[in-house]
Amino acid sequence: MMWRVVVLLITVATLQGCSSSVEPPSLPPASTVIIPDDYTTFTDISETFPVRYPDYWSLNLSEVELANEFLESSPLGLDLSQTVSVFSAGDETLGGYEPNLNIFLETVPDSYDADKYSEAGVRTIRDNLSSASIERQQSVQLGNIRGQIVEWSYGLSEVFPGESGRWNVMGVLAKRTGESHGWSLACGFGEFAPPESRETCNLVIISFRLLD
Repeated sequence: MMWRVVVLLITVATLQGCSSSVEPPSLPPASTVIIPDDYTTFTDISETFPVRYPDYWSLNLSEVELANEFLESSPLGLDLSQTVSVFSAGDETLGGYEPNLNIFLETVPDSYDADKYSEAGVRTIRDNLSSASIERQQSVQLGNIRGQIVEWSYGLSEVFPGESGRWNVMGVLAKRTGESHGWSLACGFGEFAPPESRETCNLVIISFRLLD
């Protein structure tokens, strides 16, 4: 089902005239957590980023293709032509695909700092999903990349008529200063996902790093 890979993409499509070349103050690192030993480390073929996830999750390239097809359909009328899905992995042990992590790369002006990029994403959620509820925003430093953790949910029926329930998302919007792209990570799960899904998603997203 297509909503398995939809995190409802946080883009800067609605960002107008909000750029800055001023270096923001440094942040404390994300809360220190211990990533379990049984987590797999994935490093993409171009050696741009590593991310860790439970070793029983499946790395599913077909979901990456589905996500890119969804982007091309311009959901909710958003222009997502500058966004591409680069990673998808999730838990298929119970016959579904949740929780699951998706990573997206988006081309943006290099003058955007991480805070403006993150705020634009949150504004896109609020402006385009009337059912959206944002529970948490937290600025973080993940290694050498700055961003915000955003925890939120939305009603599935708003995006997929006929579906019921809500989809929960714990994500990171991040950008490295001076680069022309931002990173959007989203770990999503529905109401029938395992009870530990939120904690798993938190561990997964804060394991993300960019390699020098």
